Amino acid sequence: MNFKTWWHHNQHQFDSRYEELFVVNVLSQITDLDFSTVRAQYPFKDLDGRQRYCDFVIKEGSIRIAIEVDGYDKTNSGRGMSHDQFVDWQRRQASCRHAIPWSEAKTKNNQRVTVEGVVAEYRYMPRIKGQPTWINLGAKYPDKNRFTLIIWGNKRDAFGSQLSAALTGQTVCATGTVKIREGVPQLVLYSPQNLLLP
Repeated sequence: MNFKTWWHHNQHQFDSRYEELFVVNVLSQITDLDFSTVRAQYPFKDLDGRQRYCDFVIKEGSIRIAIEVDGYDKTNSGRGMSHDQFVDWQRRQASCRHAIPWSEAKTKNNQRVTVEGVVAEYRYMPRIKGQPTWINLGAKYPDKNRFTLIIWGNKRDAFGSQLSAALTGQTVCATGTVKIREGVPQLVLYSPQNLLLP
């Protein structure tokens, strides 16, 4: 199938002009691409069993190449995100894809990583020096088999509504440098951009 025929059958499926621009400026320029292998809005189930759609999938035999097009103003509102919001969104979107389980963090001392895990305990201690917020993944304090995220009081306001006891039971991703203290791996969060609730 050539590009013109494919376009005629698929252009109504585009969710945004970015998808359209991608097809015109990228896919149509691939000289050996057989467009009968390209599917727009390819249906799949996510890990939670919810129906999702990938912008494009190139399928040849048992191989599928997924292409998801994201843009500064994907909603076509004309306003979009600010540049900083977009960069942060892209960074956070990519970071959780490469997260390690909290249980492996002990082997990453002094390394910058993204860690993922379920919050076992949320503790805000306003009367302790430094007014820390502790978010324990895997197990509650004092269990040494845990991973601790720390937000100091002077940074707490920047996190706003991200910080609450409602985090307990939720999966989070956090990016920073792992330090081992008293046998427990921990990571200090300085910015809300380093804490993601997928």
